[in-house]
Amino acid sequence: MGLHLARAFDCFDYVVSGEGEIALPKLMNHLNKRRFESARIPGVYSRRDLAYTGPAESVRSLDDLPHVSFRQYAENHGNDDIASSLGLRIPFETSRGCWWGEKHHCIFCGLNGSQMTFRRKSNERIRLELANLSLTFPDAEFAATDNILDLDILRSGALDSFSGRSIYFEVKANLKRSDVAELRSRRIMRVQLGIESLSTVCLKALDKGTSGLKNVEALKWCKEYGISVDWNLLIEIPKTERVDFLAQVGLMPALHHLSPPHSLCSLRIDRFSPLFDQPERFGLRNLVPSPAYEFVFDLPPDHLKGIAYFFTADEVPDPAESTYPVLQKALEIWQDEHESSFLFSVDLQGITWVFDSRAAGVVKMIRVEGLERDVLDASQKTINISRCLDLAQQEKVNEAIDSLLENKFLVREGDHIVSVVIPAGTHYPGADMLDALMVHMAEHARTQIREKRNE
Repeated sequence: MGLHLARAFDCFDYVVSGEGEIALPKLMNHLNKRRFESARIPGVYSRRDLAYTGPAESVRSLDDLPHVSFRQYAENHGNDDIASSLGLRIPFETSRGCWWGEKHHCIFCGLNGSQMTFRRKSNERIRLELANLSLTFPDAEFAATDNILDLDILRSGALDSFSGRSIYFEVKANLKRSDVAELRSRRIMRVQLGIESLSTVCLKALDKGTSGLKNVEALKWCKEYGISVDWNLLIEIPKTERVDFLAQVGLMPALHHLSPPHSLCSLRIDRFSPLFDQPERFGLRNLVPSPAYEFVFDLPPDHLKGIAYFFTADEVPDPAESTYPVLQKALEIWQDEHESSFLFSVDLQGITWVFDSRAAGVVKMIRVEGLERDVLDASQKTINISRCLDLAQQEKVNEAIDSLLENKFLVREGDHIVSVVIPAGTHYPGADMLDALMVHMAEHARTQIREKRNE
């Protein structure tokens, strides 16, 4: 893209394409010697020489990078009323590339066009940076620029030196409960989870390497530990059918207490993604830059195609198209009812009491015991139904599962189930939920007293 930018715009004297930490200083040294002719530095293009110079050299050891200062940025931020009202956010970096993309490239992702190879800073470097930055900006939210969190960084204690308010990370969604507990203990209070879908078929088509119920599980653990989740639900996915999206509609009423997706998003064709590099594999034809580019840049088609990052293709019949309005409606109901919805359990003397407000904010208190309680406990993480047969005979197990499904305490995909009931703990339910529950229980008690007096 850098070469095409240099060709298309005569306002650029030089363009550095790719990682710039090595190429840019070389260019500056070259210009400092007043050598304005072509330097032929890999990744650098100039108006004087538009020959292809190859990819820019990538940084091998991230520990060699200079420490970044944000003092001037923070000072200017504090002097701007609008910026100040939004709060100070400090970016930092622990890694580059994608350890998952090295194995399986998600079909829509073009974020690592120049270098997919995963590289990260040492634990010592991360500790030093975060200690200094969080002491300098104790009230800021810190946002990692990493494409994906390396769980080894989480488990190694590299983030222990952070003393600030909170951290934001992009995280692969197949998390264990212990991983989410670690996120909370390291003050990672908001994450972008790579969920994308609640259908295993859709996730396989996207090459995400997880399942629909595992994604539900991740949302549940994050809610239990009080971690905010950002995610979107993708549609128009190649090689999927109506049933794959209708199944997600069926799941949603059980999930109203969990973080809903921000929006329904059409799958986008980004440069460097498999969708872009191998369009025939996905039945895509005639890729062209997204129409918005024509309104922004007055350039001929070949230049537009060279600088564009977002693309569209010829429309093809989508067998799932008729389900998207239904999916959108279900998503909007989830968003509307989320704030008033809770679902948690308390164990008392061998009986589990489930408190549920997902039905339009109406609080229900349901007693779960015996085999149903055993199944609910066994399915705190995703399990195959066959594992429940150790608890009782198949007919009785099926009855217990059906009852839990009817109450929407479980969700099911194929032969697998997972509980969506969150055990009450340190972080969930919150004080507002407990206040609502106390009001409900007080009203329930008053109603029972009235009925007794009227007998």
